[in-house]
Amino acid sequence: NYDWCIVPDTGYDVILLAGIAVIVACICQGRLSNLMVLVAGGALQGILFPWNLGRLGNSVSLWLNIEPYELFFYVFLPPLLLDAAVKLDFFLFKKVAVHCIALAFLVVAGSCALLIPVMLYIFQLHTHGWQWPHAALFGSMLASTDAVAIVATMKTGKASQSGGPHHLQVVLEGESLLNDATSITLFLVFLKEVQDLQSQTNPPKVGAHEFGVIVGNIIWLSVGGMLIGLAFGVTVRWLLSWMRQRDAGRDQQICLTLAVAYLSFYVANSPANVSGVIAVVTYGLYGAYTTYWDMDVHILESGAFDSFYESLAFLVNGIVFFYSGVSCVNFVVR
Repeated sequence: NYDWCIVPDTGYDVILLAGIAVIVACICQGRLSNLMVLVAGGALQGILFPWNLGRLGNSVSLWLNIEPYELFFYVFLPPLLLDAAVKLDFFLFKKVAVHCIALAFLVVAGSCALLIPVMLYIFQLHTHGWQWPHAALFGSMLASTDAVAIVATMKTGKASQSGGPHHLQVVLEGESLLNDATSITLFLVFLKEVQDLQSQTNPPKVGAHEFGVIVGNIIWLSVGGMLIGLAFGVTVRWLLSWMRQRDAGRDQQICLTLAVAYLSFYVANSPANVSGVIAVVTYGLYGAYTTYWDMDVHILESGAFDSFYESLAFLVNGIVFFYSGVSCVNFVVR
């Protein structure tokens, strides 16, 4: 058990870690700002082991003991996914969609498959009770790559002036977005395989039937998520049109887009049992295709929409990276 509370019965201490994470993110600047926030979170957790920091330690333990663990995804993934998807240059993305899908799905799935024999036989984890579903689950977490840092570098400084073609930026942004969706979808598929394995007494089989089941689950999660995301995108477009006729303000229209992102993630993940990540990505891509769901042009020209989501993404990224540093050190040390 990695989780324990230093100061019991003070659940509101959970706010403390989030506040510190955002402050650290505001202080850290530059191209390596996310890395600096990650290191700061790890340093904080390292200090907690030899010293009792009271309520701060309690705040950390509450975050480490999030129950259910999916709550973290429900809170932090929708705004990040929506911000990335809706700001894609959709018409250029259509031209490079095949490249993005190939880089995202084929590379992630291939890397995950290659990691299975490596984990089981090169690292000899089969002697510790690991079977192929365990290795596949672990591989789905390692196989994903992240091009966000490269895109950020291309958009700033010398790269944006000489070597950062917009075409390449869109390929990397699209690949990064679909990459995350693919990785999380594979993680959910193999997590179910591991959970089913725990209820079995015989070792898992590897054959055409099992492979077909896995492919079927991936298709179900992906197609179901796309349909739900598309349905919510069409609904928001209609709602924004209806709200414009009633002179709805800027805040109402922008907040509607965020609320529906959370709702699409919830409906896809919980009642429908499909991929909430793909649902939000599809919802955001539909927004990019329709110029932010045909939102009021005055709102778009004012820059309020972009400013809102840039600030929200900055806040969420700060908390996520800081928490990642805390949880990594906690896991390694304990």
